[in-house]
Amino acid sequence: MPAEEIKLEDAQVETLLGLKKEAEVAAWNAQNEYHKIFKPFFGKRDGEVKSVPQFWPSVFRNHSFLSISTAAPGDADALKSLEGLVVERNEKDSREFTITFHFGDNEFFSNKTFEKKFTVNGGSKEAPSAEDILNYDPERDLQTHKVDIQWKSEDKNLVKKHPRTLDPENEDPDAAGDPGSFFNFIAEERDVLEVGPILADEIYPNAIEIFLGLEEGMLDDSDDEDDDEEDPSAEIDLEAPEKKKALSGEQPQKPVVSAKSGHLFEKRLIDKYITENGKDPISGEQLSSDDLIELKSESNTPPRPPALSSVPSLLSTLQSEWDALVLETHSLREQYVNGRKDLAHALYQVDAAHRVIARLMVERDQAREALTNIQAGLGGAVPPPAQSADVEMQDDAQNDAQGSEESPLPPHVITNIDTVSAALVAERKKKKGAQGAATQDNIRAFTAKEPLTSMHSASPAGVNALALSKASDVLITGGNDKHVQLYDRGAGKTIATLKGHTKKVNALQWREKDDLKTVVVSGGDKRVRVYGEEAKGWKMIGEFKNRAGGEVTGVKVHPTQQYAVSVGTDQTWALHDIDSLETLLQIGPIEGETGDFEYTSLDVHPDGAIFAAGTQAGLVRVWDIKSAKMAATFESPNSHGHVSSLSFSENGYYLAAAYAGSATVEIFDLRKLKSIHTIKLEEGVSAPTTVAFDPSAQFLAIGGADVRILANKTWDELARFEDNAGTIQSVVWGDKAQELIATGADRTVRTYGVN
Repeated sequence: MPAEEIKLEDAQVETLLGLKKEAEVAAWNAQNEYHKIFKPFFGKRDGEVKSVPQFWPSVFRNHSFLSISTAAPGDADALKSLEGLVVERNEKDSREFTITFHFGDNEFFSNKTFEKKFTVNGGSKEAPSAEDILNYDPERDLQTHKVDIQWKSEDKNLVKKHPRTLDPENEDPDAAGDPGSFFNFIAEERDVLEVGPILADEIYPNAIEIFLGLEEGMLDDSDDEDDDEEDPSAEIDLEAPEKKKALSGEQPQKPVVSAKSGHLFEKRLIDKYITENGKDPISGEQLSSDDLIELKSESNTPPRPPALSSVPSLLSTLQSEWDALVLETHSLREQYVNGRKDLAHALYQVDAAHRVIARLMVERDQAREALTNIQAGLGGAVPPPAQSADVEMQDDAQNDAQGSEESPLPPHVITNIDTVSAALVAERKKKKGAQGAATQDNIRAFTAKEPLTSMHSASPAGVNALALSKASDVLITGGNDKHVQLYDRGAGKTIATLKGHTKKVNALQWREKDDLKTVVVSGGDKRVRVYGEEAKGWKMIGEFKNRAGGEVTGVKVHPTQQYAVSVGTDQTWALHDIDSLETLLQIGPIEGETGDFEYTSLDVHPDGAIFAAGTQAGLVRVWDIKSAKMAATFESPNSHGHVSSLSFSENGYYLAAAYAGSATVEIFDLRKLKSIHTIKLEEGVSAPTTVAFDPSAQFLAIGGADVRILANKTWDELARFEDNAGTIQSVVWGDKAQELIATGADRTVRTYGVN
């Protein structure tokens, strides 16, 4: 039966519009009361979090928008001194607010506080009228002002060094090109990026949730981007009549739950969405009507269908239109959030690329000039520069010139390194493959064995480093609890707990020479300590002397078993003598170089002549140990972010590098001096944290959100294990690749092999 056309009188239309306006005013009044009610709680919270180290800087880093807005060089260092943030609302008009930043002593500016005020049309002294509320437009009416920042010097002025620029190709004259430094928001009289409302409405009310890494917007009832989403982990209470559906926020009449995501929906709404999109609106997984489970709840007799010509008929029609609007709004919100993230990411990628290109051009010109000077002194001609997009290598003439220079190492150290390196190369050429080494079929048959649980303390939890003795069946682990544990797998017990570090353990390795067992350990306390086994048990022998003052992020024992190499966040690497504890060589930051080149990972080549060090900026530097000269710099256009782990293959041909920013593992060929393959993890999988080639150079293990084993050269995945409860931080191969051992944030050591 066709629907009858509905005709409303002017008075009826006016009545409905009046009700709509009254609802908007009531909603504003409720929001105003919300801020008044939560004000004492926010004051108590602000007092409590003062004792939490780096609370507000961590909130800024964890928030998706502010982590991008504070990405300019220098912002992170300046914000480390942020001790407090307070938002004060105008009690008569909550649209107006003042954001007060409290800073401690820092190297950038002398201000202790910044007050950033936001007013409506110059400031209101009385509560707004209903007409003011209905006509309010934040982009037009909300105004702010400049704040004077007292910079300590011009080179510390982050606003001048990284100004906010506009996009000349955008029709909007205020559209941002490069947002520059976060402090542009404080110093400028306009808030084009709407940082102020985001701080006041999203971040300040939900600071604890954001600090803990929970979902943003949990306390905010305003119309934010994510407040329609349900907690995926929440249990469904079948007896709760107040349960809200995930799309509209109303109590469902016919509740159904998605078997894929566990979210609750109104049946007619989710059916419409599946028909149009074919996927779950919350998780994005493929979804069909067969995946919906109808919930049995207390049923009430529904009213009879309204007549088509009545006011209830009009309300029913409006309900249908509202359902369609809810679905469209939800879709638009998802597109808006994803578009904003993609745009911000693209802007910063372009900016980073420009800076890298400019730096490389300067380094290239400096290298050419130095080469010209050397050739002029030798009376030879200058060869043309080598062309390579993957690696920068010194020219042969330059290497010859440097080789003629006296090495900074003592002669006996040079002789020792050369002797061991030559012996290892000769031995490798004779090696045809270890008898009894694992095959690809063996790897595919790997299963999880009985794990070792509750390693190290539960607070702070996590194991960061792992090593297996080649001479015995003893594991060593280093954790966030500052301790090193030695576990005898044969006896099934912990035989020693080594103490001494005052901060977390970052890296460790066995040194087994002449039946003497020694462990070299580096930590966040800027120390590299040596522990040894004596008649009465294990004890600390000492620490390397004169090591520079940065956090030591990596340490490796040299193949000579006499020396150790260490790298740190102070952009310094060093060579140490394990027996005398002397620092034989220490190379600091490269003169004239600026950028995030703190060392984050390390591995020594199996021959012992070179080592590779990964940096925060994504570069992999290869150093010649004897000459203390940089031999190569690897960089890949397919990977970015800091290099979290490095591993040389046993044959010395390949170098695997894990990149945290792009969730990739890059394979560099040392013979061709370029990247030959990029291993990309699936979208949504957390970044790789550790990589390790097996002793036969046939397999590569990757640890992160899970543990994977790939075949060398083809890079096909042979095995994957997902039984870990936390991020994997370290993996190590057993003898002849017959087993793989992994550990990480869940304090459990897992072993995979053939039963």
